[in-house]
Amino acid sequence: MPLRALIAGRVEWRGSSLLYGPGPGKVEDSASTLHVVPMLHDTFVRLDYDWALEGAPQQGSLLLGADPAACTLSCHWIDTFHDGRGVMALTGRVDGDPGDPDWGVEVRGSYPAPPGVDWGWRITITCDADALQVAMFNIAPDGVEYPAVEAAYARA
Repeated sequence: MPLRALIAGRVEWRGSSLLYGPGPGKVEDSASTLHVVPMLHDTFVRLDYDWALEGAPQQGSLLLGADPAACTLSCHWIDTFHDGRGVMALTGRVDGDPGDPDWGVEVRGSYPAPPGVDWGWRITITCDADALQVAMFNIAPDGVEYPAVEAAYARA
């Protein structure tokens, strides 16, 4: 299964998370913990994470499921800061083999931005034995990407 590098029992990672925004030029750095939770006989994996914004605790969760034959990935994302009470559905692909140093996943979704058109959202996750990175990007209707979150973790 392409998510095998993430699934080694219940694993905890610790690191930091950078949030770009919510104001222009503002970047907030906070400590972050990420828990990897294998689910349903290792057919899904859930990444539960926490971080802080101006000292206020925040939480999020990514539920990932892979189709190994097609190398496709589905994801449902919830987050106290970005999504509120909504769920964002994303789809994507698996890049490389889990044992490769450049192994990773990428998923894309979109969200409404009234009164204009929807904006895109992209999440990448890269992982090896010692490090895990999660990056999130806003994608403007013209296709320009803006960093939203950069989180870097080491096994706890």
